[in-house]
Amino acid sequence: MLKTRIYYSILIIGCFCFYLLYSDYISLVALLIFLLLPICLWIVNLIATRKVQVSIKMKNMICGQLMGCPISISIDNESAFPIGEARIYITSINQFSNDAFSNVISVPVSSDNVTNVQSNVISHHVGKVTTKINKVAFYDLLKLTKITKKLDISESYYVLPEFEKIYSDLKNKDALDEESNVYSQKKGTVNSADILDYHEYAQGDMIKNINWKLSSRLNELMVKEFTEPISNSALILFELMQYSKEAPSLTQVDHAMQTVCSVMQWLYQNNVGHKLAWYSNELNSLCKLDVKSQEDQIAVLQQIEDSSFYQEPKGLAHVLKRIEKHSYSNIFYITTSLSYEAANMLTELNEFGKLNVLAIQKGNEELSEAIQQLLSEHDVNYLSLNEQNLKQQLQNIIA
Repeated sequence: MLKTRIYYSILIIGCFCFYLLYSDYISLVALLIFLLLPICLWIVNLIATRKVQVSIKMKNMICGQLMGCPISISIDNESAFPIGEARIYITSINQFSNDAFSNVISVPVSSDNVTNVQSNVISHHVGKVTTKINKVAFYDLLKLTKITKKLDISESYYVLPEFEKIYSDLKNKDALDEESNVYSQKKGTVNSADILDYHEYAQGDMIKNINWKLSSRLNELMVKEFTEPISNSALILFELMQYSKEAPSLTQVDHAMQTVCSVMQWLYQNNVGHKLAWYSNELNSLCKLDVKSQEDQIAVLQQIEDSSFYQEPKGLAHVLKRIEKHSYSNIFYITTSLSYEAANMLTELNEFGKLNVLAIQKGNEELSEAIQQLLSEHDVNYLSLNEQNLKQQLQNIIA
């Protein structure tokens, strides 16, 4: 636009010089035409923009980290005048990690038609991302004038973490089944789940659940689907806590969500029914969800990403008030910040089931010696996780 205006200014100076040298009717008309040109273009642009509607639509409500989420922007121009260029100013905010990033998309807009623009929004961190169109600048055909339209159009989507495969054995899995009646026993099965259906093999399915006879007959891998758990034998408690005023780093939040996802997937693959609990500041209560399928995993991750951080172990406090002995055989406490106060409360929680404390640390930090000593004295299995050792440490879960 600046270059066009420079050229236009040179043209006006030339016309004015031409009029001074040849002060006749033609030179005057030429000068007036070029002087009035921006005003005419602005009026035409104003008429067009008044009949323009802008909308945004997310193609997917759920996207993977760094994979990008495709968005579609529609500009409906109902006027008879084309628009030289529309510049769309987009801001995306990750509400879970407060990560913000902006983008500008430029596109010409034809008359009496709908112009569709495809783009890809990439979030480097997990969380609920709201993509908003703040304003659109409409330029005339020569880009001499522009009209800016402020908008408040937004769409949201969820960026979910990838899980790390955990290879640890569930040593007390038999105890889980016996104590909790984890699986439905309507068909008389006592020590194993009943087969409910079959589905095509997908990433994450266990090889041992493949029905090889059926797969050879259908010429594709078919995996057994078992009856869903009717009660829960494991509890995952995710504490969105920040020990100090300083919020957890964005990578720390990513690793915490990845850990939650990995533990859920591990339990699911081993056919262990479980609950995931977290404290919601917005609802001022403890939230719990039965995780019986991969759809439940996605749903619970979405709800967690709608939550915010707090400075006290509220989730742990609420669980201790209501938990009963033998409610769970395994408890997984995952937190982005572990204080001595919370560690002391965890020693009480250890009495209600085999406890694993998974503390996500910044950088290469470790738990303080006082916390480590306290947890060790009460036979609590604790893991200090960070970017470098996450995959390796997850294999040290004891269950």
